[in-house]
Amino acid sequence: MMLYVLWKNIGRQVDSHQHQKMQFKLNGAMVGVGLGLTVLAATIGVMVVYLIRIGRSKNKSESVLTMFYLYAITLLMLMAAAGLVGIWIYRIDKKALDESKNPARKLDVDLLVSTASGSWLISWGSILAVLCAETHPPFTWYNLPYSILVIAEKYIQNLFIIESVHREPEKLSEDIRMLRVVTVCNGHPTSFASSCLKSRAVPGDVATQSEDMPHVVSGRMCLRGGCGQEEEGSIWEGAPGPACCPCFWQGNARRRVLRNIAAFLFLCNISLWIPPAFGCRPEYDNGLEEIVFGFEPWIIVVNLAMPFSIFYRMHAAASLFEVYCKI
Repeated sequence: MMLYVLWKNIGRQVDSHQHQKMQFKLNGAMVGVGLGLTVLAATIGVMVVYLIRIGRSKNKSESVLTMFYLYAITLLMLMAAAGLVGIWIYRIDKKALDESKNPARKLDVDLLVSTASGSWLISWGSILAVLCAETHPPFTWYNLPYSILVIAEKYIQNLFIIESVHREPEKLSEDIRMLRVVTVCNGHPTSFASSCLKSRAVPGDVATQSEDMPHVVSGRMCLRGGCGQEEEGSIWEGAPGPACCPCFWQGNARRRVLRNIAAFLFLCNISLWIPPAFGCRPEYDNGLEEIVFGFEPWIIVVNLAMPFSIFYRMHAAASLFEVYCKI
């Protein structure tokens, strides 16, 4: 942990890459934040009920274990679905990946995969215990899908985070650059025509001018699509034309969806960190794995794997917060 904190604070990029300042904004992510806060409140309520009722009697313990597994199954399915949507959005995006050398980013990815192995070990043990047990309490068949979903959800979430950290930060200039702006006109028809002729005659100069976001003069811009045609339909008067709206709003819609997914997964990971950190651990309480594997072997496995599982949730939350700030 100390080495990880030192690494994160020494530097995040090499080869003269400047570190981009992260900005946290809630714009466009209220749905994800609202759902995440609802999950957080529900998780605290489930944890309180669990801690109050577990161990009181056999019936109360079985009922509260069933409640915990049903809630966790629902939450993990929602998280897996959100992660799949995010991966799908990234996969259909034609934007090139950032393959620059970045030791801190590589360390983040390695920690996500390595610390997830802790809960994967517990889950595989639970799956084997359910399949090999001679007697099956009522909550057993909820433990099986819960363990499978823990493995699948962490795999999907890791893919989503890895896809996100290898993407360049979203910028408003990318949406404006989709308009293929060539040059800026000052409002006079003659200058508009001459600038279009220039752009037609000297393509090299125009290409260099279109690399960065244009400076708007008098609210009018000359578009590449209109330079070889008539003046009408080639000037943007502050409100985007019919051909410009779809691209612009598609970019904004994509950014909003990804922000909501990142915010929702961030709060869900905090929610899943709280129960094991405060003593809500069905791996100790259901007794099924102890019967199959024996008390001492199973307790050793859980004691070794549980810290990795707890650390994974906090590290995943930190990574998702960073992803949210980049989008």
